[in-house]
Amino acid sequence: MKKAIKAAAFIIIAAAIFFGLDRLLVRKSLYGWWNMTTKINGFFNSDNDRYDVVFCGSSHAYCSFNPLVIWEETGLDSYVIATQKQPFWASYYYIKEAISRQHPQLIVLDCYTASKEEEYTDDATNYTLCDDFPFGINKLKMIYDCAPPGKRFDLLVRFTKYHSRWSELGEEDFGFRPDKLCDWLNGYCMLTQTKADVQKPYIGDKDLSIPLSEKNTEYLKRIIALCREENASLLIVKTPSNETASEHAYYNFVAAIAEENDISFINYNDLYRQIGIDMNRDFFDSAHLNHRGAEKFSKYFAEHELKSMSPRAASDYTLQLARYRREYSGDYNPFVLKPEFLHRADG
Repeated sequence: MKKAIKAAAFIIIAAAIFFGLDRLLVRKSLYGWWNMTTKINGFFNSDNDRYDVVFCGSSHAYCSFNPLVIWEETGLDSYVIATQKQPFWASYYYIKEAISRQHPQLIVLDCYTASKEEEYTDDATNYTLCDDFPFGINKLKMIYDCAPPGKRFDLLVRFTKYHSRWSELGEEDFGFRPDKLCDWLNGYCMLTQTKADVQKPYIGDKDLSIPLSEKNTEYLKRIIALCREENASLLIVKTPSNETASEHAYYNFVAAIAEENDISFINYNDLYRQIGIDMNRDFFDSAHLNHRGAEKFSKYFAEHELKSMSPRAASDYTLQLARYRREYSGDYNPFVLKPEFLHRADG
């Protein structure tokens, strides 16, 4: 009996040390434009049944949908759980977690990665997808789908990937409390630089359709089935991104799948004039909206897609909106840590 107790104590102590080192060494993106550690943990730290609308997809989603603007226009509480190059199979598990925690009225999926043919996403994308996703069956399944054999263990046990970070450790590593993080922008990435004279590529045959990869098709249909099963409305979109001709053809195939399943699809690359997008002022680079473009797009989206919805509960973003307006006007350095709204009030 004593041997068993000692063995159990050893296992508990070893596990505590291991998980402590794992938390210490993991890469952390806490501030700046792409503070994904804060944004993703901020969502999973949120109170249950809080958000009326959840946006997901790639970077095209997190630089386009501004929940503060949407709240100002509609009173709806929303969050963006997008990550860079998020494939449909990762979106599926993010949506599954979002529905189980939030039961949102509406899921909005940006379909940029429909144009990608790869069977697995690259290492950098996978770490962004998996590092801050809560442990559980959905994470295990997502890791299996995101990475080929031989690369899955590092996504599950982060210590094996980041064990060489000892020389980089700083104050934010030793004081890291992921369970207390909250993002004052609700997942939106506020890009404040401007690329002038952005050009829209020539599309040519706008009716051309290119079939999605087998894996993309499977997971898009699984997302549709999941939302239907959970009584969550689904809207598939392509946010303004200056699509290429081939991307447009893939999106046409997405539109066909949506139509077959009685799901709405909107390609906002066709609606620049209605949105009021200025090609000289509203893009951060050739494919992502900056803060001016996102404000215009979010207002347009709120007016045309969300006006019929009613918030489930009253929410108050007055302080965050005031900060947003201040930084929108130009008083903003995104790479200086500003602790306000970084942590939960109880933390």
